[in-house]
Amino acid sequence: RELARSRNESLAALARTHVLFFFFRSDCPYCHAFAPTLEAFQARHGIRIVPISVDGGGLPTFPLYRRDNGISRTLQVTQVPAVFLAEPFTARITPIGFGVLSESQLIERIATVAAPGAEALVPSVTRTVTRPVSLK
Repeated sequence: RELARSRNESLAALARTHVLFFFFRSDCPYCHAFAPTLEAFQARHGIRIVPISVDGGGLPTFPLYRRDNGISRTLQVTQVPAVFLAEPFTARITPIGFGVLSESQLIERIATVAAPGAEALVPSVTRTVTRPVSLK
């Protein structure tokens, strides 16, 4: 119970400075299945989901989405659904997972990559994007 409370507090703190990039295709059944989990995660934990369509189409769960501007290539997204933790002010972006994940898996993975010293464990997966990350 204490671990869950601690993780919820950590997620609330991350929500103030981070977003989750959700890369999807409009024709991907896994993306359609995963989108409600992300929507519930956003509502429960306050971390904003930024849906990014790699094929230009949308999803019913996220009718307001962005078209991929090349960031999927920069981040080497080769499969969808894909989720990345992004800190827009520093342009640091870290992969969280690919495929359909449960809410508990999202929490565990975010906690792992956001923990102090996590970059030393897997420095090659975190990317710093040279062009600004716009959230408008």
